[in-house]
Amino acid sequence: MDECEDLVEQLEISIQAPSSTASEILSLVAAMPSASEPANRTLSPEFRHLLDDVAEHHSGQVPLHGRLLAQWMHHAYPRECPYPHVSGTKKPPSLTEYQESEIFDEAELLYYFEKTANASVDNGLCSSMWTLEEELVDPQGHEALSGAREGSLLYL
Repeated sequence: MDECEDLVEQLEISIQAPSSTASEILSLVAAMPSASEPANRTLSPEFRHLLDDVAEHHSGQVPLHGRLLAQWMHHAYPRECPYPHVSGTKKPPSLTEYQESEIFDEAELLYYFEKTANASVDNGLCSSMWTLEEELVDPQGHEALSGAREGSLLYL
C-alpha cells in the first residue's frame, strides 16, 4: 500500500481541481496525519516558502500532479512519499551490478550516518535536494486550465 498516494488522494478529494493555491495545500497538509506525522501540525516558514516558490513557478497555482508537489510532499512526509528524481537522471542498477556492489560493515555505516547527521539541514529540510525542475503528468491540460484562469501562460 502506497501511503503517499493516499495522502495525495486526500488532497484531490478536498481540492476537486487539478491545481490549487499554496495556502490551501498548506492548510490541508498541516491537518493531514500520516503514520509518522501528527495531524494539525505547524509547518515552518521555510517549508511554506518552498510551496510558495512552486506556486510562483506556475503563476500562483500548484499543480497536484507534478514533480514539484511530489518533491514538496516528500519533505512533508519523508517516510511516506519517495523523492521524485527528474526523469532520466537515475538508473537503477542491474541485478549483476547490485550483487557486485560493496557491502558496508557496521562501523562504516555508523561513520557515514554520523557524517550525514552533522551535515547542514535547514529546519528539517535538505535544501540541497530541492530543485525547481517541474514535470507535469498532463502539461497541455494544465496549460489549458491556467490559460483559462490567467489569460495566457508561458513556461520557460
